[in-house]
Amino acid sequence: MEFLTKFCGAQTAQIIFVGGGKSILQSTIVGTVDAELFRLENHYWPINPRARLLNDLDVGVIAREQDFITPEEIARDAAYQELLIPARVGHFAGVILEKDRRSLAALALAQPYDDGAISDAQTERLSRAVDAARPVLDLASRILRSRNEAIVSSFGASARVAILQKDGTVLDRSAAFESLLSAGIIRVDRFGHLDLMSDDANRRLAMVVRSPDGVIGGRFAFSRLRPDDGYMCVVTPLMKTNDIANRSGEAIVILEPIFQKRELDPGLLMDAFGLTDAECSIAERLFIGDTLKEIAAFRNVAPSTVKTMLKSIMLKTESRRQAEVVTKLSRLAFPARP
Repeated sequence: MEFLTKFCGAQTAQIIFVGGGKSILQSTIVGTVDAELFRLENHYWPINPRARLLNDLDVGVIAREQDFITPEEIARDAAYQELLIPARVGHFAGVILEKDRRSLAALALAQPYDDGAISDAQTERLSRAVDAARPVLDLASRILRSRNEAIVSSFGASARVAILQKDGTVLDRSAAFESLLSAGIIRVDRFGHLDLMSDDANRRLAMVVRSPDGVIGGRFAFSRLRPDDGYMCVVTPLMKTNDIANRSGEAIVILEPIFQKRELDPGLLMDAFGLTDAECSIAERLFIGDTLKEIAAFRNVAPSTVKTMLKSIMLKTESRRQAEVVTKLSRLAFPARP
């Protein structure tokens, strides 16, 4: 993206992923944009004229601001006056890189409104860059599909696991997850979205996948047929991003029987929170319900030592209370392997 700004002579470049034409799944931008203001991009998306334009464009067709909106219309448009122009992305040229019935990926150049519209020369350079990158984009798409398959299979054949986009679209799923679909416990609707067959469960799923603060993660119980035949839905982010708008793009969803034993993965704790081996051991004991005194006896150390390490764990997990630590650990708990 930094190369594009230099090659095309524009001040800003952006890659954006949109689900269902209605919500931004991921948006990464570099350049002179006002990053703090641009965090409101998703808020303005429903009234942004560029949103309507991208939905109608064919793949590979470049459109510029001046091709679809007049200065008079810009002066009356809230999205321009309150976000796009103040954020220094008042003019743009965009192109759809990939699109299907559920989502699209677009690339855009932008510059401050006072600098004038994107020129013919800039548009031509953008077109040349996209044409040159097409084989790479196709390869990236195949790699992404292979990555999803590898992630799902890594949980084991018995894991009921799926990868979801933020809008609830199922990208990939395991055979065991498929068995829940076949049994009618859950379903995938005609738009490709996961449906837990309960309004309450679907609301809770939406909250942990699309929480107001933009952070993916959480767990809740739901029952489809009988109270004693319930499932625990565990949601964790697939990856961290450097997205300035603080939006994670995808989530791992695991459905496990409520009475199935769960355990923490030390390696995942190290990756997620930077815990040491000793801190992982204490975290595991906290998760199964041991008191600090019991943990000290188990590790054959003084209670004060455990308290010191607990403070370190709370600092690394950004928790203020022991109960909050356990809640965050529970988001990384998976079915115990035989």
